[in-house]
Amino acid sequence: MRIPQQKIDQIKQTADIVDVVSQYVNLKLRGKNYVGLCPFHQEKTPSFTVSPDKQIFYCFGCQTGGDVFSFIKAHEKISYPEAIRMIAERYHIDLPRFQSPEDGAANTQYDELFYIHKIIGEFFRNQITEPHGRIASEYLKHRGFSDAMAETFQIGYAPDRWDALTQFAQAQSLNMESLQKAGLVMPRGDGSFYDRFRHRLIFPIVNPSGRVIAFGGRQMRDEPESPKYLNSPETLIYHKSKVLYGLYQAREEIIRKDMILIVEGYADCISLFQYGFRNVCASSGTAFTADQCNLIRRYTSNITLIFDSDNAGIKAAERGGALLLENGLNVKIVVIPDQKDPDGYIRKYGADAFDGLLKKAADYIVFRVQTYIRQNEFQTVHDRSHAARELLTVIAGMNDRIRQDLYLQEMIHHFGLSEKVIRDEFKKISRKTQIRNTVKTEDVPDLQKTPKKKPEVPEQILRAERHLLRRMLEEPGTAGNLFTYLAPADFQVDGIRYVVEIIADRFRQGLPASVNDILDDVDELVQKSITRLLLDDRDDYPWNECVLMIQQNKLQKKMDELRYTMKVAEQQREDIQHYQLLWNEGLKNLQDLRGKKELLKINIEPVHIYKNYNQ
Repeated sequence: MRIPQQKIDQIKQTADIVDVVSQYVNLKLRGKNYVGLCPFHQEKTPSFTVSPDKQIFYCFGCQTGGDVFSFIKAHEKISYPEAIRMIAERYHIDLPRFQSPEDGAANTQYDELFYIHKIIGEFFRNQITEPHGRIASEYLKHRGFSDAMAETFQIGYAPDRWDALTQFAQAQSLNMESLQKAGLVMPRGDGSFYDRFRHRLIFPIVNPSGRVIAFGGRQMRDEPESPKYLNSPETLIYHKSKVLYGLYQAREEIIRKDMILIVEGYADCISLFQYGFRNVCASSGTAFTADQCNLIRRYTSNITLIFDSDNAGIKAAERGGALLLENGLNVKIVVIPDQKDPDGYIRKYGADAFDGLLKKAADYIVFRVQTYIRQNEFQTVHDRSHAARELLTVIAGMNDRIRQDLYLQEMIHHFGLSEKVIRDEFKKISRKTQIRNTVKTEDVPDLQKTPKKKPEVPEQILRAERHLLRRMLEEPGTAGNLFTYLAPADFQVDGIRYVVEIIADRFRQGLPASVNDILDDVDELVQKSITRLLLDDRDDYPWNECVLMIQQNKLQKKMDELRYTMKVAEQQREDIQHYQLLWNEGLKNLQDLRGKKELLKINIEPVHIYKNYNQ
């Protein structure tokens, strides 16, 4: 069902782009705009800008931009109508609903998968309240999880049957092949399906906006032939290397505290959250990835890794901490004592004791040295030299000279080596690291890049046209007056002329031509160009000078064409008297423009006269 335009306008007027984007990016006020780390590409210095006045965003790093709908569409990888619906739900604006993935907005693979996971998530959640789900609710109580936590994390139950979900999905007319791709059902030889999750406690995995994208299921009874935890396979909407469990619930507290706690499992995450540590997420037992580092950096640069004290936990902390440091994040590490996991420790000793562990969190280098000593790997000369080179390799991978120097000083202190030895060895390892990185980046051709073409339009004309377009977009009332002096055809840059023509067309029809109106009329590529233009303050010139500059350029081009025509006519022995009159008139007009002392005085109120529009 098509969304009425008046509803789209209502949503756009109600939604605040800063409020929406803040759910995904840690924004900080800088001047009149907000800035943060771009959610669409990896970066360490913020180039992502949000304008509350214009209600647009733009990244100067990856050139992604648009309005609030464009942001949600790009971030969630959904269709434009589905982005509208998602924002409408956030602001409690009722819209006509589609009944199935085949209807209306849900006509893409992404939308269908989101729709399926939403419906199946509700199915699992409802099962825990049924009589056959009592075993799951009793288990949660036994583990100490409150009803509020079960609701917050939408914990559910997969019934102890082979076809519970299958029958439900068929009754809802869901596409069974899509459910198979999502890892929710499995095919039989006769063409029928059976449930993949059976008799399991279900932990929905959601993206930063709270949409279910996958499921994790824990066994409710010991079955040696079956894994204790069963997770959804990767799909178009779920990539485990890019997800942190609990981030949706924790994101506001992470921003407030400027710190994230990372544990391994679902239960650890929920337990710490219940005890008041609401800036906690889980890696879900997977090794840290660069994508997860980038995800974390959107909210904070400060991380405390919390791992079990067994060998697997120690190794995970070493690998994860090294990767986080390489990606410019500040890392501290807590190892849970007494061979306990975070859930078991906090339930036995309480929140205060756990907070004490956090306050004693070790810096990464200190943690590594303590680990070497505890594992008797710091006694012999061989052990200490091996440990030193391992840590120097980690430090060499960092892209921060100040932090590198501070860590080197830590190593000098803990290893008892001379500063010269440490720094000489660090330089040697750094050179090897740099060579490896250079080979990785330079030997692989970038097929996405094309050679830059030399611009055909003079730079000063480009800047003048950019400024005038920005003025028309920011102050729509000026457009009518500009069109008394310039026509859209006078603009030489194709992209700018295209947008000016849209403004002129709307102006002729008496339609509004605000930034949001124009963004609705153009495709994504033009949206990016417009938002960049509006957020780039470099081209700030007196706009009446810009008008004169474009008029002069237009007249100069006519003179060049006339000169060529006269030359051809002379070669063919034609009468050029008429051309000479035009030349003299054009020369006089050009001299008048060049020598004009008083700049044009144009008011900014709208007018509806198109003087010289067709000249």
